[in-house]
Amino acid sequence: MWFVFCLKKRDLAYYFEEVATTICCVIILVPCSLYGMRSCLDGTVFLLVPMVLIALNDTWAYVCGVTFGKHPLISISASKTWEGYIGGGILTVLSAPVVAWAMLWIMDTFPGIAPTSDWMWFITQESPSVLPCLSFLGAWTPFHWFCFWIAVFAATAGPFSGFIASGLKRVHGIKDYSNAIP
Repeated sequence: MWFVFCLKKRDLAYYFEEVATTICCVIILVPCSLYGMRSCLDGTVFLLVPMVLIALNDTWAYVCGVTFGKHPLISISASKTWEGYIGGGILTVLSAPVVAWAMLWIMDTFPGIAPTSDWMWFITQESPSVLPCLSFLGAWTPFHWFCFWIAVFAATAGPFSGFIASGLKRVHGIKDYSNAIP
């Protein structure tokens, strides 16, 4: 109601643009929030694993890029290097079993984040390790494979969101996002 009372003929385009933006945000955020709440009910671990692996990929890519980086990867972001992309990807995939082990330990310690009984087979059912070089970690559960494949995805596709963000910053003339977020 307040929106209707605030309308002024000269600012109609601005107001309707703001309303359209708000509606689009609600359409996008509500389903994501519902998925997030469902993930919390089914086990926060399925929300934490991708977040941890993407953060690890960013960290490993930064470390490898600063340490070994010589060849630029993309023109819109001069600090991104091929060495950072490849090194970050390899180290993220190698970190996946460690993340799986850590998450299993956390689920044992804090049972509130463990999946509901419908998903417990995913955590406890063991399968033989297909990768002989990782056999020292013991038999892998489907959860280990989940962490592995999320790490592969985070390592290959994850950096492209950073490239898109760099492109948006370049288009809008923003140096970094610290001033763009209120």
